[in-house]
Amino acid sequence: MLGRYLVKELKRAIEQDSFETLVATYYLSSSETHVPLSYFAEARWRIPDELFPLGTQESAKWLDFSKVPKKFSHPVKIAMLRYMQAREGNQKRRRGRSIVGLLDDIQPFLRFIEHLTDSLSELNPLIFANYVHYLKNFTGVKGNIIAAGVVRKRLMAVERLHELTQDLADNMSTPWPLSSSYKLSGGKSAHENSYVATSCIPDEILASLFQAAAAHLESNELLMKLRAHHHSNLSGQARHIAVVHSLGELKSEGFEGNLQDLRNAISLNLTACIVIILTTTGIRSNELLSLKTDCAFDTIEDGELVYWIRGEAEGVPKVWIASQITHKAIEAAASITQVARDMLASELRSLERNETGDRMLSSARLHRNSIFLGMDRENIRTFNNGAVNYRLKIFAQSINLTWNLASHQFRPTFASYVVRSRNGDIRYLKEHLGHYSINTTVAYSKHGDHDASLLEDIGFAYSEYRQAKIEHMLLETTYLTGGLAEPIRKYRLQIKTYNNRAQMIKFIAEDVYLRGTSVGWCTNDKGGCVGGEGVEKTRCAKDGGCGHFLADDSNLPVWREIEAQQLELINLKDIGETGRLRAARDLKRCRDVIAQLDPEYKANEE
Repeated sequence: MLGRYLVKELKRAIEQDSFETLVATYYLSSSETHVPLSYFAEARWRIPDELFPLGTQESAKWLDFSKVPKKFSHPVKIAMLRYMQAREGNQKRRRGRSIVGLLDDIQPFLRFIEHLTDSLSELNPLIFANYVHYLKNFTGVKGNIIAAGVVRKRLMAVERLHELTQDLADNMSTPWPLSSSYKLSGGKSAHENSYVATSCIPDEILASLFQAAAAHLESNELLMKLRAHHHSNLSGQARHIAVVHSLGELKSEGFEGNLQDLRNAISLNLTACIVIILTTTGIRSNELLSLKTDCAFDTIEDGELVYWIRGEAEGVPKVWIASQITHKAIEAAASITQVARDMLASELRSLERNETGDRMLSSARLHRNSIFLGMDRENIRTFNNGAVNYRLKIFAQSINLTWNLASHQFRPTFASYVVRSRNGDIRYLKEHLGHYSINTTVAYSKHGDHDASLLEDIGFAYSEYRQAKIEHMLLETTYLTGGLAEPIRKYRLQIKTYNNRAQMIKFIAEDVYLRGTSVGWCTNDKGGCVGGEGVEKTRCAKDGGCGHFLADDSNLPVWREIEAQQLELINLKDIGETGRLRAARDLKRCRDVIAQLDPEYKANEE
């Protein structure tokens, strides 16, 4: 109802050329009524808090029209108001970042045309063409030409401005009627460019991070106990006496350090929880900050316990598959920030008594059950993205890592690990977004709110990893084994039928189905095969057996471990003759594989 009313009010204001009392933005008060937040005539509009992820900085919630050339200010304001009033899919209000981002992307165009015309309606094809040329050759502060994805976003903003000013006196003509922002920018999407620009966290760095984070998690119960003792001492004793008693308790519990060291340790524990959640779920920073105290839950799927977390992605409720340690990290983080939530509850009670603080009350209520809380100036509020990244950098430094850690690196890293896992089948993952944990197999399709953008990230990682793997297999120096080895060797001879090796690799990678297993690779996409995944892991290597199996030298360590296991089994006295025969058979199989992958291999017959 309110949306339709605001659209009618804007239409009336345009027809009557009367904008003095027109409301631009509003917020929902504590009494569930809509209260004006900004008016059309103002130079700056405040976007409502509920349109942003929790933790968004105040400076990011404003539309500043004072930066727009004055002669274009009026039609641009109307365009932005229309954009805010329009509903997206499922009748959702547009998100704050989308609104602010549109004005940011329009600004370069307005500055470009400022000295070329006094009216949007006077723009001609030559000006539009020159703007495209200007963008594609514009260099940033580092002297590099801006990315195609950025060019596309800015050209899309011009297209949007054209759409939103159509019935105005000062309206824009179609900027490029025979083309589009996608084609003009070079055909690459913003997602492709942002994905390529994001570095995955190297394996050894991630291992160090996760091991350190898990160690911190184990210490959290003790730290919470020590903090509770100190707070209890403070509430019942003079401060100087309480400090002495608390220091004694720290020492008696084996904690090395003073009270500031205790606070620092608790702060690092909170960041450790962030590391664990981001690593095991692949969620974004703003999705992490949407987590509430009741976000963790589990279900029984096909007889197995499956862990989940719920939050928000761009204002939409979302569910992500998780793991047991994710739940432990959430529980630990919630215990650490309980003091902050208690302080926020006190602030809310104060605001409820103060009738003049209604907007502050509405804003504060959005944070009351957040897990990741901290001091924002004088109030307790959810962390912002900058605070998360700062904490991650401090955590990395605390364990002597030089990697420039940031929250956005965990997402492609998660996608990469899914691809490289033993269940790294992208087509399977589209239905079962799990299998990144050896203990979790669950049909993700049972929870309809799957994360499409994460699937895209996994798709990119899968494509990239598969091409690299196939390129390695096609090298003349790479030793291969398995039923698929001979066809791959024949492919090596077909280089002449392609323009170049890169073209051949790309063709094969797109044409060949490749599924990672625990012992190699499999091309069977018809189902019903558990080769390399069941108890009998050497079945793929049986002479004259599976024609879908392939292994290269990167799989050698696994087969060497199988060899060691079979040697150990053969020497056991309580497995019987049948057990020894089976161990001998499996030993022969794995040795045949090792011999084909390592020509210098000599079996230990002891």
